[in-house]
Amino acid sequence: MKKTFFAVFILLSIVIFLLISLKEREVSHAIKAQTVSIGGKTFQAEILDTDAKRIQGLSGREFLVTNTVMFFVFEKEDVYGIWMKDMKFSIDILWLNKNLEIVHIENSVSPETFPKVFYPSSRVLYVIETVAGFSLENEIRVGDRVQI
Repeated sequence: MKKTFFAVFILLSIVIFLLISLKEREVSHAIKAQTVSIGGKTFQAEILDTDAKRIQGLSGREFLVTNTVMFFVFEKEDVYGIWMKDMKFSIDILWLNKNLEIVHIENSVSPETFPKVFYPSSRVLYVIETVAGFSLENEIRVGDRVQI
Protein backbone atom coordinates (compact mmCIF):
# COMPACT_ATOMS: atom_id res chain seq x y z
CA MET A 1 0.00 0.00 0.00
CA LYS A 2 2.76 2.45 0.94
CA LYS A 3 4.75 1.55 -2.19
CA THR A 4 1.70 2.08 -4.39
CA PHE A 5 0.94 5.44 -2.77
CA PHE A 6 4.58 6.51 -3.14
CA ALA A 7 4.67 5.44 -6.80
CA VAL A 8 1.43 7.34 -7.56
CA PHE A 9 2.78 10.40 -5.72
CA ILE A 10 6.02 10.34 -7.72
CA LEU A 11 4.15 9.85 -11.00
CA LEU A 12 1.76 12.73 -10.27
CA SER A 13 4.68 14.96 -9.27
CA ILE A 14 6.43 14.26 -12.57
CA VAL A 15 3.26 14.96 -14.57
CA ILE A 16 2.65 18.24 -12.73
CA PHE A 17 6.28 19.29 -13.21
CA LEU A 18 6.10 18.54 -16.94
CA LEU A 19 2.83 20.44 -17.36
CA ILE A 20 4.23 23.50 -15.57
CA SER A 21 7.44 23.33 -17.61
CA LEU A 22 5.53 23.11 -20.88
CA LYS A 23 3.28 26.04 -19.94
CA GLU A 24 6.30 28.22 -19.01
CA ARG A 25 8.04 27.24 -22.24
CA GLU A 26 4.89 28.07 -24.22
CA VAL A 27 4.63 31.52 -22.63
CA SER A 28 8.31 32.42 -22.85
CA HIS A 29 8.51 31.28 -26.46
CA ALA A 30 5.15 32.65 -27.57
CA ILE A 31 6.85 35.57 -29.29
CA LYS A 32 9.66 34.57 -31.62
CA ALA A 33 9.38 37.53 -33.95
CA GLN A 34 12.36 38.48 -36.02
CA THR A 35 10.95 41.96 -36.54
CA VAL A 36 8.84 44.50 -34.66
CA SER A 37 7.14 47.65 -35.92
CA ILE A 38 7.06 50.74 -33.75
CA GLY A 39 5.77 54.06 -34.96
CA GLY A 40 5.52 52.83 -38.52
CA LYS A 41 9.15 51.70 -38.66
CA THR A 42 10.24 48.07 -38.72
CA PHE A 43 13.25 46.78 -36.81
CA GLN A 44 15.13 43.54 -36.39
CA ALA A 45 14.41 42.29 -32.89
CA GLU A 46 16.85 40.48 -30.67
CA ILE A 47 14.57 38.36 -28.50
CA LEU A 48 15.58 38.06 -24.84
CA ASP A 49 13.39 35.30 -23.44
CA THR A 50 15.56 33.68 -20.77
CA ASP A 51 16.79 35.02 -17.44
CA ALA A 52 20.40 34.88 -18.62
CA LYS A 53 19.65 36.87 -21.79
CA ARG A 54 17.50 39.42 -19.95
CA ILE A 55 20.13 39.96 -17.25
CA GLN A 56 22.85 40.51 -19.85
CA GLY A 57 20.74 42.75 -22.09
CA LEU A 58 22.89 45.44 -23.67
CA SER A 59 25.45 45.48 -20.84
CA GLY A 60 29.01 45.64 -22.14
CA ARG A 61 28.08 46.37 -25.75
CA GLU A 62 29.54 49.37 -27.50
CA PHE A 63 26.34 50.25 -29.41
CA LEU A 64 22.97 48.96 -30.58
CA VAL A 65 23.11 47.93 -34.23
CA THR A 66 21.18 50.27 -36.53
CA ASN A 67 17.60 49.14 -37.14
CA THR A 68 17.75 46.72 -34.21
CA VAL A 69 15.87 46.64 -30.90
CA MET A 70 16.15 44.48 -27.82
CA PHE A 71 12.81 42.76 -27.14
CA PHE A 72 12.50 41.39 -23.60
CA VAL A 73 9.87 38.68 -23.16
CA PHE A 74 8.87 37.74 -19.61
CA GLU A 75 6.94 34.69 -18.41
CA LYS A 76 4.28 36.65 -16.51
CA GLU A 77 3.07 40.21 -16.16
CA ASP A 78 4.84 42.16 -13.43
CA VAL A 79 6.58 45.48 -12.76
CA TYR A 80 10.02 44.86 -14.31
CA GLY A 81 12.78 47.35 -13.62
CA ILE A 82 15.62 48.22 -15.99
CA TRP A 83 18.96 49.65 -14.94
CA MET A 84 22.03 50.78 -16.82
CA LYS A 85 24.60 48.46 -15.25
CA ASP A 86 27.71 48.18 -17.46
CA MET A 87 26.03 50.20 -20.23
CA LYS A 88 28.15 52.29 -22.59
CA PHE A 89 25.46 54.32 -24.36
CA SER A 90 22.02 55.85 -23.76
CA ILE A 91 18.76 54.13 -24.71
CA ASP A 92 15.00 54.62 -24.76
CA ILE A 93 13.03 52.03 -22.78
CA LEU A 94 9.45 51.10 -23.67
CA TRP A 95 7.33 48.86 -21.42
CA LEU A 96 4.43 46.97 -23.04
CA ASN A 97 1.48 45.10 -21.60
CA LYS A 98 0.29 41.69 -22.81
CA ASN A 99 -1.60 43.40 -25.67
CA LEU A 100 1.64 44.99 -26.95
CA GLU A 101 0.40 48.42 -25.90
CA ILE A 102 3.07 50.82 -24.62
CA VAL A 103 2.28 51.65 -20.99
CA HIS A 104 5.45 53.54 -20.00
CA ILE A 105 8.42 55.19 -21.72
CA GLU A 106 11.77 56.41 -20.41
CA ASN A 107 13.61 58.60 -22.91
CA SER A 108 17.39 58.81 -23.37
CA VAL A 109 18.37 56.95 -20.22
CA SER A 110 22.13 57.36 -19.82
CA PRO A 111 24.72 55.01 -18.30
CA GLU A 112 25.38 57.67 -15.66
CA THR A 113 21.98 56.93 -14.09
CA PHE A 114 23.28 53.61 -12.70
CA PRO A 115 22.44 52.34 -10.06
CA LYS A 116 18.97 53.89 -10.42
CA VAL A 117 16.34 51.39 -11.55
CA PHE A 118 13.59 52.54 -13.93
CA TYR A 119 10.15 50.99 -13.46
CA PRO A 120 6.96 51.08 -15.52
CA SER A 121 3.79 52.62 -14.14
CA SER A 122 1.91 49.30 -14.39
CA ARG A 123 2.44 45.58 -14.90
CA VAL A 124 4.02 44.56 -18.21
CA LEU A 125 4.94 41.46 -20.16
CA TYR A 126 7.45 42.98 -22.60
CA VAL A 127 10.18 45.63 -22.67
CA ILE A 128 11.81 47.15 -25.74
CA GLU A 129 15.13 48.97 -25.69
CA THR A 130 15.93 51.25 -28.63
CA VAL A 131 18.56 53.84 -29.49
CA ALA A 132 18.27 57.02 -27.43
CA GLY A 133 15.94 59.61 -28.95
CA PHE A 134 13.90 57.11 -30.96
CA SER A 135 10.67 57.69 -29.01
CA LEU A 136 10.75 61.47 -29.29
CA GLU A 137 11.95 61.47 -32.91
CA ASN A 138 9.11 59.14 -33.95
CA GLU A 139 6.48 60.63 -31.63
CA ILE A 140 6.01 57.34 -29.81
CA ARG A 141 3.53 57.73 -26.97
CA VAL A 142 1.98 55.74 -24.16
CA GLY A 143 -1.00 53.94 -25.68
CA ASP A 144 0.68 53.21 -29.01
CA ARG A 145 0.78 49.56 -30.04
CA VAL A 146 3.74 47.57 -31.24
CA GLN A 147 3.31 45.08 -34.09
CA ILE A 148 5.23 41.85 -34.37
